[in-house]
Amino acid sequence: MLKRLLSTAAVVAAMLTFATPAQASTTIVDGGGTVKDDWGDHYSELGNELCNGCADSSNTDLVLMWQSVLYAEGFLVASAVDGYFGSGTEMATKKWQGRYNLTVDGRVGPATWRAADDRLSVHSYTGGSIVRYYPSTSGYVGLQRGSGSGDGNYRLLHMNNGATGSIYFNHSEIRLFSRTVHVN
Repeated sequence: MLKRLLSTAAVVAAMLTFATPAQASTTIVDGGGTVKDDWGDHYSELGNELCNGCADSSNTDLVLMWQSVLYAEGFLVASAVDGYFGSGTEMATKKWQGRYNLTVDGRVGPATWRAADDRLSVHSYTGGSIVRYYPSTSGYVGLQRGSGSGDGNYRLLHMNNGATGSIYFNHSEIRLFSRTVHVN
């Protein structure tokens, strides 16, 4: 009886270990309800900041999404939108943080994501809607959330810096830890 009780306790303990929130993290940028908190939500899921030399800041869709924001702001050229958070992205991030009166450290942490969230808005059109990031300049980043209207996974559609035409992506879901989004 004691052996059976200990065996049951071990199974329950193992189940609880695998059900912890840290292990239930998503791997896709998604959103629900208002768009003004979608990106900041993923800081805790990522487990750290995006930065030059940080884990999970190399060859990922999330870095590509952030670089699209920097491109729309005029801080990166199109060829620098490559999914790698290097020194160029760090310098562009510092300029972005300075523009929005944040601590200038070149790292994309919770305060930076919250400030970027504030620039998101939903635009409806016949057949659906898109989410747009609008910088203080004339560019934008176009994203799809869900199936065209409503909640769900983000897809990176295109970016525009206001000076050149739009640059389009392959519409893959934006992943936190891998690279599936590519420029068409």
